[in-house]
Amino acid sequence: MDPKKAYRSHLNEIQGSNLIIGGRVPLGLDKPENIPPLLAYVKEKNVVQVHMIFLDAILERGYAVHTQEIERELSKIGVMFVPYPKETNNIGAYVSFSRVVEKLRGNEKALVLCKHGKHNSAAFAMYHLFRQGKGNDWVHHAFRQMGWSEEAIAN
Repeated sequence: MDPKKAYRSHLNEIQGSNLIIGGRVPLGLDKPENIPPLLAYVKEKNVVQVHMIFLDAILERGYAVHTQEIERELSKIGVMFVPYPKETNNIGAYVSFSRVVEKLRGNEKALVLCKHGKHNSAAFAMYHLFRQGKGNDWVHHAFRQMGWSEEAIAN
């Protein structure tokens, strides 16, 4: 799939929030040719924070070269890059994410991606929305508007 189209179809803005999520779809960020379309998308959507969720083992071993390149390119355009471990049993990563996102102002946005497309970036987004006082009904409605099924929301 063309990377430009992938970003349009696989990244979802959560209406009524300042979050964009990538869900469980791999975006091919291990290929250098996919970085420029990501940067263009980030600029177009006024994304000032990119939060990327990694398998714990990857964070322990260090980033791969292509991830370092993504971080370097984002920093060149003034976008903060924040890595997080996929820790479903540890709330610390969720709290940290929410605190960073709270610093957004005006129409600034945060993009939440799963490096391998296998994790649920939505869990981080949902935690933040609940912490903001959005109720369960509001969150479910927002995700259904993006085309998520009830099963996908629950996972």
